[in-house]
Amino acid sequence: MAKAARDLQVGYELPTLTRTMTQELMTKYGDGILSVSAGKFTPYGVNIHTDAEYAKSQGLPAPVADGMVSTCWLSEMLTDFFGEGFLVGGRLLNKYIKLVFAGDVLTMKATITKKEQVGSAVRYEMDVACVNQKGEPVTVGTATAWVR
Repeated sequence: MAKAARDLQVGYELPTLTRTMTQELMTKYGDGILSVSAGKFTPYGVNIHTDAEYAKSQGLPAPVADGMVSTCWLSEMLTDFFGEGFLVGGRLLNKYIKLVFAGDVLTMKATITKKEQVGSAVRYEMDVACVNQKGEPVTVGTATAWVR
């Protein structure tokens, strides 16, 4: 259920969403992304996201999460708050700036930076971030959503 309203002000922080990254989730997300692109179930296989030895051979200390996981969780937070106002006409642009490992606890955040009246609707612009348990940003970006 959407919680957004027309009277939110610049500086308002959306309710956060917290998730724990696990190796199981890393593998499931990878299988899902690959399967959708292939049009049938396709296991992710040996790569830096699922295989510890392969990740180490590529200079990483352990398997790392695919960035799309944090993008999905940011989208979930925005959809929970804005509902259709994010899904229809909203936008999320982000970049991955730090690696995420199994065991990391990620908190998705958004702060309104601009509010614009457009006809009978209100368009919000936000800074978004996904931060780890140390408070370090791992994904950052911007988003827009509407209240109609």
